Amino acid sequence: MVMSKQTTLPRDVSIPTILRRRIALAVMELEDLYLSGKKVESKNELIMRVVKVLGFLGYNSSEVVGDLERAYDIRCSFLLHTKLAKKKGSKYLEGLANKVLEYLRATILIILSDAFPSKNDMLKLLDNAIESRDANEELKDRLDGIANIKI
Repeated sequence: MVMSKQTTLPRDVSIPTILRRRIALAVMELEDLYLSGKKVESKNELIMRVVKVLGFLGYNSSEVVGDLERAYDIRCSFLLHTKLAKKKGSKYLEGLANKVLEYLRATILIILSDAFPSKNDMLKLLDNAIESRDANEELKDRLDGIANIKI
C-alpha cells in the first residue's frame, strides 16, 4: 500500500504569506540573473532589462512593467518585514506569482539556449541595446529563435 505524503503548513503561515515569499524569491532570482555583480539593487534597471528581453519574446511590455513593479514592492516589503499599503487577496497574489515565475522561466530558457555564449554576454549586449540601434537589432535577432518556444 502506497501512502501519500501530505505536507501541512504551520498554523501561523497563511497562503498570502507563502505567495508573497514566492514572489519575493522570484524577483530576487531575476535580480541575480539581470543585475549580477551589481552591489546596488535597482528596481528601474531590473525592470528595464527584463522588459527589453521579454518584449522581443512577445510579452506585453506595459503588463510586464506593472507586474514587476508590484512584485518588486512585495519583495521589498517581504524582506523588510513591512506591510504593504494595500492588502492583496490570495487570487491576485497567485496570479502575480505565476506571471513573475513565467518571466523567470523565460529568462532561464534564454540563458540556457545557445543564443548567448554566457549570461555576461547577454547582459553586455542588453546594456548596449538600450543605447545602440545596431545592438538592439542584434539582440532581437538572437532572441528570434527563442520566441517560438512555449513556456
